[in-house]
Amino acid sequence: MKGNLVLNEKLVESFLNEDKHSYKIPKNWIWVHLGKICDVNMGQSPKGEYTTDEPNNVPLVGGPADMGDLYPNSHRYTVKPTKLSEKGELIVSVRATLGKTNFADRRYCLGRGVAGIRSKIIDVRLLKYFFDVIKPYLYSVSTGTTFQQVSKKDIEGISIPLPPQNEQIRIVDKIEQLLSKIDEAKRLIEEAKETFELRRAAVLDKAFRGELTRNWRESSITTITPIEETLQIINLEKNKLKNKVSKLNETHECPFNVPDSWEWVRLDEICLSLKNGLYKAANYYSDSGTPCLRMYNIDDNKLNLKDMHYMILTNEEIKEYGLEYGDILVNRVNSRELVGKCAAVPKNFPTTVFESKNIRIRLHSQISAEYISAFMNSKYVKKWILDTCKQTVGMATINQEFLKGVLIPLPPVEEQKQIIKYLNSILLAEEKIKTTLTLFDKLNVLKQSILSKAFRGELGTNDPTEESAIELLKEVLKEQVK
Repeated sequence: MKGNLVLNEKLVESFLNEDKHSYKIPKNWIWVHLGKICDVNMGQSPKGEYTTDEPNNVPLVGGPADMGDLYPNSHRYTVKPTKLSEKGELIVSVRATLGKTNFADRRYCLGRGVAGIRSKIIDVRLLKYFFDVIKPYLYSVSTGTTFQQVSKKDIEGISIPLPPQNEQIRIVDKIEQLLSKIDEAKRLIEEAKETFELRRAAVLDKAFRGELTRNWRESSITTITPIEETLQIINLEKNKLKNKVSKLNETHECPFNVPDSWEWVRLDEICLSLKNGLYKAANYYSDSGTPCLRMYNIDDNKLNLKDMHYMILTNEEIKEYGLEYGDILVNRVNSRELVGKCAAVPKNFPTTVFESKNIRIRLHSQISAEYISAFMNSKYVKKWILDTCKQTVGMATINQEFLKGVLIPLPPVEEQKQIIKYLNSILLAEEKIKTTLTLFDKLNVLKQSILSKAFRGELGTNDPTEESAIELLKEVLKEQVK
């Protein structure tokens, strides 16, 4: 009698009232704290003197870095393990990255960054999916600044909806069936993305080698201005501006052959000026004024007006640092992978200036800014930047002298326009294909939706006639009161 009384008291203590939760669960499920149905074994790192690279010892899982997709990927071992997991447990990271899970396929020594969780009444596979769902919650209760972490108390206090045992198996089977379809869709999207990038690169390569316009060039009835004449006109104007072509010490081998009617030129030969952007103190910034383009406003060979900052400027400053149709804006300070990204200023672009981490290239009107910008975003210039840019801690830089020396395969004016016409037509069609690749993010949302429904009993697997999950809890509690 006394045993039954203690059992009932523990049973009541284990439940949480449904009105404390944001959603209902099937009647034969129960809400329960994780600590009531699981043993949580927090890790403890062994002393460094006991760690080794010898794989004939106990493998160590110290944190997320030692975890793989499904099973630990240990690179260290210990001769004197502290906390041990058993085969079949779920290993959970309790330090950032929080909530990452692996199955223990053997005994592991658990380091400080992980915990081992075992349970007799909940399927460990279902528990893994549960941690996928509650990762945001783990971060919300975590402590620490350098390393976000959760405690044993945090984990044991998590509320979990517990289904009957047979329902757990059905839920896992249904989840795996649905997620396998999502994984297959992701694989196909990745393949399509790779094909898209290769095809795009091939189109651009043909454009800058003159292959894209070969038929047009051979059959064109348009009067084509020899590129030499255009370069002479530009040189005359540069002389009037007292902006002669600089003599650069470095010479670079032309990366590929171009048609006879083209010329390899340095950027300095075809631009009228290069100018670094505007730097102003914080008090010059305002909620209104002249919009100022930053490094983030150059993306995918285009200018955007996202998250704009505004400056209070004089008319003279706006004129000096303003952007015009046909200019090219180049990012001069960024990460090594992003420095040098650029975009041509399109027609009807609003009045804007540009900040100091960018450089404005002002080309001669005879030169297509779209063509030059496209080439400067090509793999050839990107490689040159990666090989020669100045690198500081976390950042890379290029300067005006670097840009002046960039080699450009320059076709006649008419052919520049024709190439851009072809590229716009081809790449527009490619962009329509690319939009399907955004489904990748939607698939991740769908995965979370499936997991969320799984723990609401909404996957259509629940049998309301099955014995309530409360019977599972009773078995555990009986063990505790013996």
